[in-house]
Amino acid sequence: MNSYLSHFGLNKAPFSAHVVGTNVFVAPQVAAVIAALKKALLTEDAVVCLSGPVDSGKTTIAKRALDGIG
Repeated sequence: MNSYLSHFGLNKAPFSAHVVGTNVFVAPQVAAVIAALKKALLTEDAVVCLSGPVDSGKTTIAKRALDGIG
C-alpha cells in the first residue's frame, strides 16, 4: 500500500469505508436533503425514514445531519 501512495503522491488512502467531516463533497441537492433531515429530526416525536439505493450516501447524509444537530 505504501508504494501505491507514494507512486500517486498521496498522503493517505483515497478511499475509506467511513468518511468524515471535510472528506465528503456536499452538492447543493445533498445540502438540501441534510437540512430537511435536520428539520425533521428536531420536531417532537419525529419518525424519519431515509431510503435509497445501495451506496447512494444514506449513512453519510444521516451522520452529517446528526452531527449538525449535536
